[in-house]
Amino acid sequence: MNVQEQIKKYITSQPEPKRSDMQELHRIILQVMPACKLWFLDGKNSENKTVSNPNIGYGFYTMKYADGTTREFFQIGLSANKTGISVYILGIKDKKYLAQTYGKKLGKASVSGYCIRFKTLKDINIDILEAAIRYRTNNYRQQGFGVRWNDIHSEKFLLNLTIMRKLIMKMSISVDGFVAGVNGKNDWIFKTGDEESLAWSVGKIREAGLIIMGRKSFEGMAPYWPTATGPFAAPMNEIPKAVFTKKGFAGIHPPSAEQSPAATSWAGARVFDGDLAEGIRELKAESGKPIVAIGGAGFMRSLIATGLIDEYTLGIHPVVLGAGLPIFNGLSISLYLKLVDVKAFPGGAIAKTYHPGVRHGDLYLDK
Repeated sequence: MNVQEQIKKYITSQPEPKRSDMQELHRIILQVMPACKLWFLDGKNSENKTVSNPNIGYGFYTMKYADGTTREFFQIGLSANKTGISVYILGIKDKKYLAQTYGKKLGKASVSGYCIRFKTLKDINIDILEAAIRYRTNNYRQQGFGVRWNDIHSEKFLLNLTIMRKLIMKMSISVDGFVAGVNGKNDWIFKTGDEESLAWSVGKIREAGLIIMGRKSFEGMAPYWPTATGPFAAPMNEIPKAVFTKKGFAGIHPPSAEQSPAATSWAGARVFDGDLAEGIRELKAESGKPIVAIGGAGFMRSLIATGLIDEYTLGIHPVVLGAGLPIFNGLSISLYLKLVDVKAFPGGAIAKTYHPGVRHGDLYLDK
């Protein structure tokens, strides 16, 4: 199916009145943005399991990251969720603008820095929603499958780019593609490393403004790091953390005066237990240094499936495990990556940094 067919199937699969509301919103957005580029993200991972809500995307803009790199994405997003509908308006630099300008006028809607959520169209003022969409799109017009070349290089266009936090996946991996053995152990990382590779790995962690991981990894690390020593201990304990869970998280002991600063850092970690992609978008919309994801295998597979990773940093170790836990297994469509940096270490490990090229799944980027 092409993108238009996927969008039609997605909308018609919704129950009423959500189906009619989605059809009307689709019509309104296309009226505001005629001939715009259309996107469809099905929200499924390589195993065809749903890991996030599907999204319809409209338009095209370039996100600019703090380190100067860029990435193409849609301007307006439309998605159904359990409680209603979400409209994403991306690329607005002032994260308070939507809420301050349109929040009180919209009606029964929740407005964040980039998202407007509501139960049904009858609960909101559609004219105000359309005005919010028009605000985002009236600075430059869409032409075919992208913006005009002159617009991309104009000062006005550059002023409307969003400075987004970069999401970096950092993982150690064996030559045959496993991040841990069958039993979950990864002691081979330390057996095949050296001082230079260790310093490089610590340096990558120190670049983070936020460290994220899955629940299982968090539950293993939270009791260990506060009393640990060695080069990793300081950044792991000092940098803020967030944990993602699908099965709920009871947490560890809440911060208290009796705790060490390191223990307080882990106890105060942010917890995300909803839609993974939505949580990641929320974090990326915040200001700060890059977000670094460090594990575990299941979480990484789900994270890859969101299509929101901006940089893959892989420490490839000179060991063949034969079997274990992969993170790139079962991709139904190839994930193309662009190699941007390579560093070899005396012990035989190699650090490779990749940026996404053409993403897997139903979303294709023009390169």
